[in-house]
Amino acid sequence: MNAGVGGTALYDAVADAVQMAQQGHNRKKAVIIISDGNDTSSHTEMLALKQLIRETEVLVYAIGVDTAAVTQTPPRWLPGAWTALGDAERRVSRELRRA
Repeated sequence: MNAGVGGTALYDAVADAVQMAQQGHNRKKAVIIISDGNDTSSHTEMLALKQLIRETEVLVYAIGVDTAAVTQTPPRWLPGAWTALGDAERRVSRELRRA
């Protein structure tokens, strides 16, 4: 993991999690991110993170939360699925059970 000095290093954390999940032994691999989507201190660039996610077999699910309400806007770094908090459990569960 990358050591940060304050702030939110979301892109770094997602990149590390995707690389760790890719090394797993199960056929299906997934990372679930619960975040407001703000990144203030990552060294990983957004485009590099998108490319990393696309190049792996890891499914990345982002569940967006905001301090005021659930956000409906997908993060720009996520090339795939985005769901609001209320639908998250059903969607993730359904997609991970698919063959």
